[in-house]
Amino acid sequence: MAHHPHPVPERCLNCHHALHGTPYCGTCGQAAHTPARITLGHLLHELPHVVWHVDKGVIYTLQQMWRAPGHTIARYLRGERAPFFPPLSLLLLLAGVNSFVYLVLHIQPFYHDPHASARLLASVEQFVHFVTKYQAWMQVALLPLSALMAHLFLRRRTRLLYAEHLVAVTLLMGAFTGLGLLFLPALWYLSGRPEVQMVGLAINATMIGFRAWGFAQLLTHSPTRPGPARRWGRAIALVVADYLLTVVLFLGVLVLLIKRPH
Repeated sequence: MAHHPHPVPERCLNCHHALHGTPYCGTCGQAAHTPARITLGHLLHELPHVVWHVDKGVIYTLQQMWRAPGHTIARYLRGERAPFFPPLSLLLLLAGVNSFVYLVLHIQPFYHDPHASARLLASVEQFVHFVTKYQAWMQVALLPLSALMAHLFLRRRTRLLYAEHLVAVTLLMGAFTGLGLLFLPALWYLSGRPEVQMVGLAINATMIGFRAWGFAQLLTHSPTRPGPARRWGRAIALVVADYLLTVVLFLGVLVLLIKRPH
């Protein structure tokens, strides 16, 4: 039996309802053994549990998404949520790690073409630095647009609400961001060299393939049950259209940086 250094109160310290000897409050769910005073010992006791549960949730979510993204999304949307890390938190956490590594290692995922103008190179470097530094927030900002694209392309098949498509694209983006961390050693080694562009192409190809796979699998749970050709055709069309729209938006920002007076 676990040893609790603090006596169990008769009433919940959070909502003040009677506990009746139960380990958790039946009204608000707070643990009955929650101490009234927070001590250093209490914090040290809680730390391993917090780290373990966060780590466990992230690893489990990534494992399931990398193994079967569409089926995992369907499970989550059906209500199986307890074992999974929250989708938006997962995306912010992994995008933050990605940005941190980029900035610490000074990774330059583009080639410094000696024939390009100094102004163009400066604008590209400024743009890449901005995207890397604020990657998490930019990905979050793009989520509503990606969800709208998914809703327009898939709603007649999936019968999902816009908010459910928003969850689907968030899970896919978070899972791919975790997958993208595997490319960091190659990006660091080839940083600023011509070969780094090949790594960039590999990342984009992997992203398109992974997201198309996820949406194609998700369509297997559709009430209309489209065949493999229709599932993959619609999923690829959605992902390519979303990718091209994102590229156009990014190029627009880059053009504005180039034209901006220095």
